[in-house]
Amino acid sequence: MNQLARRDGQQATAATPGLPLRDLLSADSLKRWLSTPVQTSDGRPVLRASQAPTTTERQAIEKRVADLGRSLQTLDVDRVAGAVSRLLACFPTAAKDQETAALMADGFLTALDDVPAWAVERACRAWLRGEVDGGAPRFAPTPPELRKVALQQMAPVFREKRSWERVLQAEIEPEYSPEEREAQKRRMERLGRILAGDETYQPKGSAE
Repeated sequence: MNQLARRDGQQATAATPGLPLRDLLSADSLKRWLSTPVQTSDGRPVLRASQAPTTTERQAIEKRVADLGRSLQTLDVDRVAGAVSRLLACFPTAAKDQETAALMADGFLTALDDVPAWAVERACRAWLRGEVDGGAPRFAPTPPELRKVALQQMAPVFREKRSWERVLQAEIEPEYSPEEREAQKRRMERLGRILAGDETYQPKGSAE
């Protein structure tokens, strides 16, 4: 009997990371939108109007953020159980008596109960391929070790999601034509003369 069978009361649904960028979104567009070093006082990025995503692009970004969010939240206990079972089967030294195996199974499911299946599957693959820094390839991972590797698999998705969210939260800074900037410059210069007493302020439209 599979000791890693789904525990009662937990629902299983498919989960996918959805990492490939498609349509209007690309790594280059994300880099462009987040290239400005200017930030508001609360840490939000500031985008010039010409840099800001269009309405269509914003809709694509919002969908991307939603897809990434679902991939991080949707759990599938059956897939997790299967991935861990296959991993442990590769390490004969991990075999225990039935009671100990049941406790081990519960330990893994507890450690991974908030981790999406795709991240657990990637973590198991990385361990089997000897791609985990600090991992002992001759031994099966402990529940905390496998959880740590699974969270590392999730990290790029978290980072990408946060980056797109920063684009959506960015404050849009208006841009002015050369003529508008020159007019603003003249207004500021006149204000300086008025404050210095070199010119008398006259409201617009008042008689000379």
